[in-house]
Amino acid sequence: MAKEVDAFSAWLDTELTCPKVWFGDLNIEFDMTVERIWVFKTVGDLAKHNFSRLEGQIRRIRAMLARHDITVDEGEIYSALPNIEEWLRDHLLAYHTSTIAEFLNNIRWAIRSYLRPEFVRAFRHEENDLLYTFDLPFEIGEGCRMACIGG
Repeated sequence: MAKEVDAFSAWLDTELTCPKVWFGDLNIEFDMTVERIWVFKTVGDLAKHNFSRLEGQIRRIRAMLARHDITVDEGEIYSALPNIEEWLRDHLLAYHTSTIAEFLNNIRWAIRSYLRPEFVRAFRHEENDLLYTFDLPFEIGEGCRMACIGG
């Protein structure tokens, strides 16, 4: 499972270059180079928070633009936030969603493979096949029993 998580983490931390990023409200076009995780965090933060909670995000956007030799007033970024979010969401996030889904599916399968031997050992069908139980390891079963009786 660590292999799948490490692969996803490395992919998220990889820089991507997106040519001709257009933030129309700021009237700027540039070739943006950022880590993928920056894009996803930015889109997520802009989508879920209102303007009063976005001061830190404004600083991060401004810093990213400064790394590209673009100077923009903080107030201009506030007014351009819907445009910035829309561009990042529709062009970058949408493009990467199938890859994100594949990474998450690989992690899910790794978890399943890790848990499968214990599931096979513990799962028991009742006579009518409609009910089932699990044979808990002694340590877990004893811990549950002690917690239930307050011991």
